[in-house]
Amino acid sequence: MSDEGTDPLFSLIKQKNKMFDEPKKKVKVTSFNWQDTVGKLPDVKHQGYGESCFAFVVLGVMESLYEKKILLSCQDVFNHLTKPSEKEKDKVKGASIKDTLVWIRDNGCILERDCPYDFDGKVTPFEYKRKPCLRVQTFFKMEIPLKPNKRLEKDLEWEIQQGPLAAEMLWLPGMERMTGEVYSGPVDETVFEKAEKHGVMLVGFGETIKNNKLIKFWIIQNSHGEKWGEKGFGRINRAPCHGRLLIYSAWVIRGVTDIMDK
Repeated sequence: MSDEGTDPLFSLIKQKNKMFDEPKKKVKVTSFNWQDTVGKLPDVKHQGYGESCFAFVVLGVMESLYEKKILLSCQDVFNHLTKPSEKEKDKVKGASIKDTLVWIRDNGCILERDCPYDFDGKVTPFEYKRKPCLRVQTFFKMEIPLKPNKRLEKDLEWEIQQGPLAAEMLWLPGMERMTGEVYSGPVDETVFEKAEKHGVMLVGFGETIKNNKLIKFWIIQNSHGEKWGEKGFGRINRAPCHGRLLIYSAWVIRGVTDIMDK
């Protein structure tokens, strides 16, 4: 009888068993992009002159989470949630992502064909019949910390991998001319004085090397048409710029329910 310690066959079997017994280490995901999944994301849209990004981002996320191809009416949401600006009474100001989610949870949303979008950004007459088809049940906000927090960052990256998120960011002068590079913010800090809140879909994350420095970024889908950024998408630096985050929070939306026949 051969000694187990010296038997080559026994050593080989023991080595294989050890491979199966040891728990597999979790693979660190450094990049993810829903653009790589065919049919997951809705087509890039253009909000025109309307302050309606809140509607485009929330409905865009809902369209991506729904199991079938669907086009929801941003105009209907815009009609119900906009209000005249105090400074410019002839214009209207948009709502927040939270306001939009609460309203859709309570009232549902309708199809684009029942209330087409007005590119000029005007509230259209309520001469259409609302036939709610989808409603959102669950949503919560994730604040992105100014100081690095690996646990919260990993949680956010995990949520993105479950489905696109509705993100809030600072929109700065010059961003309308974004092209293919990672946007890291303005050199001049005073540009932030003209910053506006903007809603975008958060569809991925990644990293790149520039000047021997690691740059981590978020991938967004905007509502400024395909001529903006990289065919409607953009990469935003995750690091602070002059003490401010460009993308500072994200809403996780889950439980998109079909209510068309209910």
